[in-house]
Amino acid sequence: MIHIFQDNLNETSRTMLLFHGTGGDEYDLISLSQYYDSQAKRISFRGEVKENGMNRFFKRLQAGVFDQEDLRQRVDQFEVDIHKLLKKYRLAYQDIGLVGYSNGANFIASYLLRYDHPYQYAILHHPMIPHQDGLQERNHKVPILVLASDNDPMVSLSQTLGLKQILERCQFKVDMKFYHHAHSLSQIEASDAKVWLQQHIQ
Repeated sequence: MIHIFQDNLNETSRTMLLFHGTGGDEYDLISLSQYYDSQAKRISFRGEVKENGMNRFFKRLQAGVFDQEDLRQRVDQFEVDIHKLLKKYRLAYQDIGLVGYSNGANFIASYLLRYDHPYQYAILHHPMIPHQDGLQERNHKVPILVLASDNDPMVSLSQTLGLKQILERCQFKVDMKFYHHAHSLSQIEASDAKVWLQQHIQ
Protein backbone atom coordinates (compact mmCIF):
# COMPACT_ATOMS: atom_id res chain seq x y z
CA MET A 1 0.00 0.00 0.00
CA ILE A 2 1.32 3.45 -0.88
CA HIS A 3 2.32 5.28 2.28
CA ILE A 4 4.57 7.91 3.78
CA PHE A 5 6.63 7.43 6.92
CA GLN A 6 7.55 10.35 9.14
CA ASP A 7 10.10 9.82 11.89
CA ASN A 8 10.40 12.74 14.29
CA LEU A 9 13.90 11.54 15.23
CA ASN A 10 13.22 11.68 18.95
CA GLU A 11 13.34 9.00 21.59
CA THR A 12 9.65 8.10 21.62
CA SER A 13 8.59 4.83 20.06
CA ARG A 14 4.96 5.96 19.73
CA THR A 15 3.66 5.64 16.17
CA MET A 16 0.34 6.45 14.49
CA LEU A 17 -1.08 4.61 11.51
CA LEU A 18 -3.34 6.96 9.53
CA PHE A 19 -6.23 6.04 7.21
CA HIS A 20 -8.02 8.78 5.24
CA GLY A 21 -11.65 9.01 4.20
CA THR A 22 -13.12 8.56 0.72
CA GLY A 23 -11.42 10.90 -1.74
CA GLY A 24 -8.48 11.60 0.55
CA ASP A 25 -4.86 10.60 0.35
CA GLU A 26 -1.86 9.89 2.56
CA TYR A 27 -1.45 13.58 3.43
CA ASP A 28 -4.99 14.24 4.68
CA LEU A 29 -4.55 13.30 8.35
CA ILE A 30 -0.95 14.41 8.86
CA SER A 31 -1.88 17.74 10.50
CA LEU A 32 -4.51 16.05 12.66
CA SER A 33 -2.00 13.45 13.85
CA GLN A 34 0.53 16.17 14.68
CA TYR A 35 -2.15 17.87 16.76
CA TYR A 36 -2.94 14.61 18.53
CA ASP A 37 0.66 13.70 19.34
CA SER A 38 3.42 15.90 17.96
CA GLN A 39 6.15 13.55 19.20
CA ALA A 40 4.86 10.41 17.50
CA LYS A 41 6.17 8.81 14.36
CA ARG A 42 3.51 8.27 11.69
CA ILE A 43 2.75 6.03 8.78
CA SER A 44 -0.02 7.40 6.59
CA PHE A 45 -1.61 5.20 3.91
CA ARG A 46 -3.33 5.82 0.59
CA GLY A 47 -6.28 3.60 -0.27
CA GLU A 48 -5.71 1.56 -3.43
CA VAL A 49 -9.31 1.42 -4.66
CA LYS A 50 -10.52 4.06 -7.11
CA GLU A 51 -14.19 5.06 -7.06
CA ASN A 52 -14.92 7.73 -9.66
CA GLY A 53 -11.32 8.87 -9.25
CA MET A 54 -11.50 8.96 -5.44
CA ASN A 55 -9.20 6.90 -3.22
CA ARG A 56 -10.77 4.31 -0.92
CA PHE A 57 -9.45 1.43 1.14
CA PHE A 58 -12.02 -1.06 -0.18
CA LYS A 59 -14.84 -1.28 -2.68
CA ARG A 60 -18.49 -0.66 -2.00
CA LEU A 61 -21.52 -1.76 -3.98
CA GLN A 62 -23.37 1.48 -3.22
CA ALA A 63 -23.41 4.10 -0.48
CA GLY A 64 -23.39 2.29 2.85
CA VAL A 65 -23.17 -1.18 1.27
CA PHE A 66 -19.66 -2.65 1.32
CA ASP A 67 -18.18 -5.26 -1.00
CA GLN A 68 -17.52 -7.80 1.75
CA GLU A 69 -15.21 -10.02 -0.29
CA ASP A 70 -13.06 -7.08 -1.37
CA LEU A 71 -12.97 -5.77 2.20
CA ARG A 72 -11.83 -9.13 3.55
CA GLN A 73 -9.14 -9.52 0.90
CA ARG A 74 -7.74 -6.04 1.47
CA VAL A 75 -7.73 -6.44 5.26
CA ASP A 76 -5.95 -9.78 4.84
CA GLN A 77 -3.38 -8.15 2.56
CA PHE A 78 -2.88 -5.32 5.04
CA GLU A 79 -2.13 -7.88 7.74
CA VAL A 80 0.70 -9.15 5.54
CA ASP A 81 1.90 -5.64 4.72
CA ILE A 82 1.93 -4.36 8.29
CA HIS A 83 4.23 -7.19 9.36
CA LYS A 84 6.70 -6.07 6.71
CA LEU A 85 6.39 -2.39 7.62
CA LEU A 86 6.94 -3.00 11.31
CA LYS A 87 10.08 -4.92 10.49
CA LYS A 88 11.25 -2.28 8.00
CA TYR A 89 10.77 0.65 10.39
CA ARG A 90 11.67 -1.31 13.55
CA LEU A 91 8.31 -0.80 15.24
CA ALA A 92 6.26 -2.89 17.67
CA TYR A 93 2.49 -3.36 17.84
CA GLN A 94 2.26 -2.17 21.44
CA ASP A 95 3.69 1.24 20.47
CA ILE A 96 1.20 1.82 17.65
CA GLY A 97 -2.14 3.60 17.55
CA LEU A 98 -4.57 3.64 14.63
CA VAL A 99 -6.47 6.75 13.52
CA GLY A 100 -9.02 6.76 10.71
CA TYR A 101 -11.79 8.88 9.30
CA SER A 102 -14.93 7.55 7.55
CA ASN A 103 -13.80 4.92 5.02
CA GLY A 104 -10.45 4.70 6.79
CA ALA A 105 -12.17 4.22 10.16
CA ASN A 106 -14.29 1.44 8.67
CA PHE A 107 -11.15 -0.26 7.39
CA ILE A 108 -9.57 -0.06 10.85
CA ALA A 109 -12.69 -1.48 12.50
CA SER A 110 -12.75 -4.42 10.11
CA TYR A 111 -9.05 -5.03 10.63
CA LEU A 112 -9.35 -5.02 14.43
CA LEU A 113 -12.31 -7.41 14.25
CA ARG A 114 -10.34 -9.84 12.07
CA TYR A 115 -6.85 -9.67 13.59
CA ASP A 116 -5.77 -9.64 17.20
CA HIS A 117 -2.69 -7.50 17.95
CA PRO A 118 -1.73 -5.46 21.04
CA TYR A 119 -2.18 -2.03 19.48
CA GLN A 120 -2.07 0.84 21.96
CA TYR A 121 -5.36 2.45 20.87
CA ALA A 122 -7.67 3.19 17.95
CA ILE A 123 -9.52 6.43 17.17
CA LEU A 124 -12.41 6.03 14.72
CA HIS A 125 -13.95 9.20 13.29
CA HIS A 126 -17.45 8.64 11.85
CA PRO A 127 -17.33 4.87 11.31
CA MET A 128 -20.09 2.38 10.59
CA ILE A 129 -20.43 -1.40 10.83
CA PRO A 130 -17.93 -2.99 8.41
CA HIS A 131 -19.06 -6.60 8.82
CA GLN A 132 -20.63 -8.92 11.39
CA ASP A 133 -19.20 -12.31 10.45
CA GLY A 134 -16.51 -14.24 12.30
CA LEU A 135 -16.77 -12.25 15.52
CA GLN A 136 -14.81 -13.57 18.48
CA GLU A 137 -13.38 -12.31 21.74
CA ARG A 138 -10.05 -10.54 21.42
CA ASN A 139 -7.07 -11.40 23.62
CA HIS A 140 -5.75 -7.85 23.38
CA LYS A 141 -8.27 -5.36 24.70
CA VAL A 142 -7.38 -2.40 22.51
CA PRO A 143 -9.10 0.78 23.80
CA ILE A 144 -11.19 2.38 21.07
CA LEU A 145 -12.68 5.86 20.78
CA VAL A 146 -15.64 6.23 18.41
CA LEU A 147 -16.58 9.78 17.41
CA ALA A 148 -19.75 10.40 15.43
CA SER A 149 -22.57 12.86 14.71
CA ASP A 150 -26.21 12.36 15.56
CA ASN A 151 -27.17 14.07 12.28
CA ASP A 152 -24.66 12.39 9.97
CA PRO A 153 -26.36 11.85 6.57
CA MET A 154 -23.88 9.08 5.68
CA VAL A 155 -23.77 7.12 8.94
CA SER A 156 -26.99 6.49 10.85
CA LEU A 157 -27.16 6.52 14.62
CA SER A 158 -28.12 2.83 14.56
CA GLN A 159 -24.95 2.03 12.59
CA THR A 160 -22.76 3.82 15.11
CA LEU A 161 -24.41 2.22 18.12
CA GLY A 162 -24.38 -1.14 16.34
CA LEU A 163 -20.63 -0.89 15.80
CA LYS A 164 -20.12 -0.13 19.48
CA GLN A 165 -22.10 -3.24 20.42
CA ILE A 166 -20.08 -5.40 18.01
CA LEU A 167 -16.77 -4.11 19.33
CA GLU A 168 -17.86 -4.62 22.93
CA ARG A 169 -19.05 -8.13 22.10
CA CYS A 170 -15.46 -8.84 21.08
CA GLN A 171 -14.30 -7.40 24.44
CA PHE A 172 -12.86 -4.13 23.20
CA LYS A 173 -13.13 -1.21 25.61
CA VAL A 174 -15.14 1.41 23.68
CA ASP A 175 -15.68 5.07 24.51
CA MET A 176 -18.07 7.08 22.36
CA LYS A 177 -18.81 10.74 21.80
CA PHE A 178 -21.54 12.32 19.67
CA TYR A 179 -21.63 15.73 17.99
CA HIS A 180 -23.95 17.63 15.69
CA HIS A 181 -21.66 18.37 12.73
CA ALA A 182 -23.01 15.98 10.06
CA HIS A 183 -20.16 13.95 8.51
CA SER A 184 -17.48 16.60 9.00
CA LEU A 185 -14.68 16.33 11.53
CA SER A 186 -15.04 19.33 13.82
CA GLN A 187 -12.49 21.06 16.03
CA ILE A 188 -14.35 20.11 19.21
CA GLU A 189 -14.30 16.49 18.07
CA ALA A 190 -10.54 16.65 17.48
CA SER A 191 -10.03 18.34 20.85
CA ASP A 192 -11.95 15.61 22.66
CA ALA A 193 -9.99 12.93 20.82
CA LYS A 194 -6.72 14.55 21.87
CA VAL A 195 -7.75 14.58 25.52
CA TRP A 196 -8.79 10.92 25.32
CA LEU A 197 -5.55 10.02 23.57
CA GLN A 198 -3.38 11.58 26.25
CA GLN A 199 -4.98 9.19 28.71
CA HIS A 200 -4.10 6.14 26.62
CA ILE A 201 -0.59 6.70 25.30
CA GLN A 202 2.55 5.59 27.08
